[in-house]
Amino acid sequence: MPRFWRKVLAAALVNLGLALVLLWTLFPVFWLFLTSIKSEADAFVYPPKLVFTPTFDAYYKVFSDETGSNWPRFWLNSTSVALLSTLIALLIGVPAAYGLTRFQFKNSRATLFSILSVRFMPPIVVVIPLLFMMRTLKLVDNILGLSFIHAVFALPFIIWIMLGFFASVPRDLADAALVDGTSELGALFRVVLPVVRPGLIAAALFAMLLSWNEFPIALVLTGEAAKTIPVAATTLIAERTIHWDRVAATGMIAIIPTVLFALLIQRHLIRGLAAGIVK
Repeated sequence: MPRFWRKVLAAALVNLGLALVLLWTLFPVFWLFLTSIKSEADAFVYPPKLVFTPTFDAYYKVFSDETGSNWPRFWLNSTSVALLSTLIALLIGVPAAYGLTRFQFKNSRATLFSILSVRFMPPIVVVIPLLFMMRTLKLVDNILGLSFIHAVFALPFIIWIMLGFFASVPRDLADAALVDGTSELGALFRVVLPVVRPGLIAAALFAMLLSWNEFPIALVLTGEAAKTIPVAATTLIAERTIHWDRVAATGMIAIIPTVLFALLIQRHLIRGLAAGIVK
């Protein structure tokens, strides 16, 4: 086979593979959207109807008080917890990763392993001790308390992601800042962080998604005041029925903020992930 046709065939196979992966990835989202614009009766039909009269009643019910739930407050709670937990995790995790990279000390590998070990166990294992601890601190059903817990579980991601980026920064940059009279924290925030900004954005996105999607801890530690979207979605599963149209509408609305945020920081996110792979 001529070289030209080999290239054409290879490109066609690559494009076909990418199309199949894209179809496999996006089809559930497409089906979720179709279900969200069906009436409650159409959502229960089996086999599913592909031709139907679209309606946005499910979105109206989710955002109104018709269901007896304050859904706008649940969206606000999820957004507040995700942003606050990401901020806390970054404020603690970034200096910790910088310190672990910049300074060598005894048992540093054991320290890194102990940090990562937080992610070894499923969250449900520690949820009861966390409940007793939060109850003692009077932070049950509290946005700040839930944000701190989410930040703790996001810390290993933040630290391990940023370790690779800080290790790639020449030590001379921070040393030059120290010679000019700044402190270690000053060198971190004024010199090093601008260099590793793509990695910082990637770490922030992972931490935000972790908090946005977290369910078991939020289920136990929240009531009505700090209830988040994943927990509120379970109220759509009644004893004798499941409101599939409203479940689908809730899923679609929950996807939108993360997609918009990823699109806004797409350039920095791709650079950060690509740099992390190279490292």
